[in-house]
Formats: sequence, structure tokens, C-alpha cells
Amino acid sequence: MMGTGQMSATFLVFFKNGPFAWDGVFSWWAPATWFFIWFASMTVLTIRAINAQYAPSAAAEPEAVLVGGHEGVR
Repeated sequence: MMGTGQMSATFLVFFKNGPFAWDGVFSWWAPATWFFIWFASMTVLTIRAINAQYAPSAAAEPEAVLVGGHEGVR
């Protein structure tokens, strides 16, 4: 999507006004919209990944084992 959005900027040299001009829908607003959608989603996903790394997991906690009739920690 990002590459397709940037291809629309190739028409900048040919148009001075309209949707393909430097401030037009296809040359500025569509790529800018896709960039900010990408940026926001990557920010959310990065924060989730960082929080998942620091979340306590069940595998990291020691198991309770019955040792000699009373519960001990392995």
C-alpha cells in the first residue's frame, strides 16, 4: 500500500493544479493518510509487544511440589 501511494507522486512534475498537483488528493492526502494509519497501527502493536514481554507468565513462576509430606518449592 505504501509503495502504491508513493507512485502517485510521480505525476507532480506534470500537473500544477488538480488532484495530481503537489497538494492534490492523490499526491499528498492519500499517501499522508496511509502513512498516519501505518504509524498509529505500528505504535499500538509495538506497545502491545513490549507489554507482552514484560507480562508475568505462568512458565516463569516456580512449581509447587509435594516433598516429604509437605509442600515445597522446587
